[in-house]
Amino acid sequence: MNTIYITVGLQASGKSTWAKQKVETSNGQIVNICKDDIRAMLHNSVHSKGREALVISAQEALIQMALDNGKDCVV
Repeated sequence: MNTIYITVGLQASGKSTWAKQKVETSNGQIVNICKDDIRAMLHNSVHSKGREALVISAQEALIQMALDNGKDCVV
């Protein structure tokens, strides 16, 4: 069974750092699927309510693909 780790917290509380460390120590078993990274790819890091639906759809698709390939996810 695969695991999804969901990070929640205030800005600058260490979520991204924790996620990177988790991925680095997982021997390729865990992938990090970050909306900030997706937003950077799709919209040059611009956040807007109108653009967020695509970001969330992409995140959900990536999570599903990772799980289908036997990976755990940090979200």
